[in-house]
Amino acid sequence: MLYEARSSLNNESEYYVQDSLEKLIHGHTVWIVVHCLSAVGKVNQIFVVDSGKILESGSHNDLLSNKGLCSSFYNIQYRD
Repeated sequence: MLYEARSSLNNESEYYVQDSLEKLIHGHTVWIVVHCLSAVGKVNQIFVVDSGKILESGSHNDLLSNKGLCSSFYNIQYRD
C-alpha cells in the first residue's frame, strides 16, 4: 500500500519515483492512496471511496467520462 508516495517531491524526483513505481508494480495488485489525481492515470482500476463506501470504480478515462465525484475532483485540480 502506498500513501501519497510523491507528495513532498520536486518535479524531477517525482518523475523518477513514478517511473520506478510503474516498473515495480507491473503485474501486481497495489493499493495507492492519493489526493493528486495525476498519480493514478496509468492504473487499471480506480476506486473512489468516501466515508468507507466505494462510490465509483473504473479506469481513469471511465471515471472522467462518467461525470461523477472523481470527474469533479479532477476538474477542480486541473481547471484551466
